Amino acid sequence: MIVYVESNFVLEIARVQEQAKDAEGLLLLAEEGRVNLVLPSIAATEPFSTWGYRRTDFQRARPQLEGVVRSLLPAGVDLTIVLDADYVERVLADTLDRLTHTVLRILRVGAALPLDFEVFRRSTEYRRLGLSKPQDALVFASIIHDLASRDATEPKCFVSKDGKDFDQEDLKQQLQEFGCVLKPNFVAGLQWVRAQLQE
Repeated sequence: MIVYVESNFVLEIARVQEQAKDAEGLLLLAEEGRVNLVLPSIAATEPFSTWGYRRTDFQRARPQLEGVVRSLLPAGVDLTIVLDADYVERVLADTLDRLTHTVLRILRVGAALPLDFEVFRRSTEYRRLGLSKPQDALVFASIIHDLASRDATEPKCFVSKDGKDFDQEDLKQQLQEFGCVLKPNFVAGLQWVRAQLQE
C-alpha cells in the first residue's frame, strides 16, 4: 500500500499540531514496513523555506517591536523581562531541529519523488487547472507522474491536510484513474490505511 504525503505531513509532526498523533501513526506504520510512504522532493524542502521566512520576519520585526515595547514601559524597567527575544530564537532553533529530525525519519523509511523536466512541465498545466500555488502544482504533478508507474491494483492514497486545495473533481478523477484516493486530513488518512490493512 502506498501513502503519498506532502509538506503539511512534515509540519504536523515536527510542530506537534492538532493532527500530529494521526500523522505520527502513518509514519509509524511506514517504520514498521506496513505501508510505503512517498513524499515529493519539494515537500521535504518546503518546510525549511517556511522556517527561514518566519525567522527573517522575526529578525526584521524585532527592532520595531522592541521600540514599541520600550515606549510603553515605565522608565527603568528592563526590556528583556517583558520581551524575551532570545526565547523566540531558541524556539526557532528547536523548530529547525524538529523539522530536520522529522524529514530524516520520513526519508529513512519512505521514498522522495524527484523533480524533473516532465514533473515541472506538468505542474504548469495543473496551475492553469486551478492549483494556484506553484508548490501544490509541483506536489500533484509529482504524485501523478509516480502513479503512472505503479501497479494499478495496489491500494494508494494521497493524504493532505490542505485537502481543500486538491479537492477538485478533475484532480480527484485523475487520482482515481490510477486507483488513488484523496483523504483531506491525517485522521481520515490513517482511518483509511487501517481499514485497508484489515482487509
